[in-house]
Amino acid sequence: MTPPPARSAAATWALVTGVAPLLVSITGNLVAAQLGAAALARVAEGDPQGAWAPVLVTLALVFVVNAGLLTICLIAGGRGLRETANGITRGRGLAVAGLAAGGVNLVLWVAGLVVSISGLGPVLA
Repeated sequence: MTPPPARSAAATWALVTGVAPLLVSITGNLVAAQLGAAALARVAEGDPQGAWAPVLVTLALVFVVNAGLLTICLIAGGRGLRETANGITRGRGLAVAGLAAGGVNLVLWVAGLVVSISGLGPVLA
C-alpha cells in the first residue's frame, strides 16, 4: 500500500498570499482613513505642515506590501501548478484558487489605488 500523496506547500502558500492582500488593503485603508481625518483636523486648525505625510506613507506601505504579496502569490501559484501536474501531488485546487484570489485582489487593489489617489487629488495638487 502506498502512502497518500503529499500536498504541495507552494500551492498552499499561493492561496495564503492570494488572500492576504485583501486583508492588508482593508486594514491599510482603515488606518489611512483615520489618519486622513486627523490630517483634515490639523489643516482646519491652521497647521497644514506635514499633516498629510502619515496618510501618504500608509498608502505607500500598503502599495509595497501588496505588490510583494501578489508577486509571491504568482511565483508560488506557478510552482504549485508545476508540482501538482504529475497527478500524484495534491493541492492543484489551492494553487488555482490562490492565483484566482490574487487576480481578483490585483483588480481591487488597482481600483482602490485609483480611488485613493483621486480622493487625495486636492492635497497632492
